[in-house]
Amino acid sequence: MSEGDAPRRATVVTLSQMAGVAPSTVTRALRGDSRICEKARERILALAREAGYTPNIMARTLSSGRTGLYGLVIGPSDNPFYTQLLYEATRQAKELGFRILVTMPASAPSKKARRRRC
Repeated sequence: MSEGDAPRRATVVTLSQMAGVAPSTVTRALRGDSRICEKARERILALAREAGYTPNIMARTLSSGRTGLYGLVIGPSDNPFYTQLLYEATRQAKELGFRILVTMPASAPSKKARRRRC
């Protein structure tokens, strides 16, 4: 690695190489799977801490087929109900380990604009 290169991000694969185990073993250890003995789990978790490992959300999404997102479409922001709804949805999603993706639909085209398309 040259001086200008940034250190590579620690991955399950790099942790498995460091620990001398299969990537699936690292994944199981990180998730607390009971099939991994406590000694191996502790060693892998220590390596993960030392390497600065953090889960890659995109990789997890690709491998699991799940994004961990809930979509929320809300109406006009001047309606106080939507503020309360957003707060409560965010609170509950966080408790469940999910994130919220919020969008507001574009306003409906006016009758005048709809007539022009015909």
